[in-house]
Order: sequence, then C-alpha cells, then structure tokens
Amino acid sequence: NVVIPDSVIYIGKQAFYRNNNLTKVTISDDVKVIGDYCFMGDFRLEEVNINESSNLEIIGEYAFESCYSLKRLILPFNLKSISFNSLMLITPLLTTSNLLLFFQSTTDQPI
Repeated sequence: NVVIPDSVIYIGKQAFYRNNNLTKVTISDDVKVIGDYCFMGDFRLEEVNINESSNLEIIGEYAFESCYSLKRLILPFNLKSISFNSLMLITPLLTTSNLLLFFQSTTDQPI
C-alpha cells in the first residue's frame, strides 16, 4: 500500500510503472497531476483512493493502462483532463461490472 503525502503535487511519469506489489494507493488532496504511464502495468492494483475534495486536475496518458485488478476508481469533481487512453485495457472490465468508475458529484453516478 502506498500513501502519496500532502507535500506532493505531481506524481511523475512512470512513478509506479509495472509495480506488481502495489495493491492500494491513496492520493492526497494536494496532488494536481498523475503523470503519463504512472501506474501502467500494475497488475495487482485494486484500489485507488482520491477524495472528492482533491485538487487533482490531470490524469496523463496511459496512467492506469493494464491495471487489470482495478475494481473502483473515483474521480474528483475538479478533474479537468483525463487522457482518452489513460484507462486503456480496463474498458473490457467496464462491461462486466468489475470496475466502477465514478465522477465525484452530488449524486455519485457511475459512468
């Protein structure tokens, strides 16, 4: 498990690339950018926790590609940009309801 501390505002490119020991990540409210390929290939990553009050604005290219075990990802209301390919190879899971993807709002509606 990894907790990104409050002092971090940018999680760099390939920061956790192909880290097969990572199962849970908690991202602090101060993080504004999740860099390209940040969690790509983290096959055992199941949970990414981002508060609705998070300042996260950008999720880079291929950030969560091939995170086959990811079951739930909540995106904050402040999110301004998410690369269309950042969730690549997770989309088949969307059709089987193994992954719940939420945008933070007053109603928390899945997409």
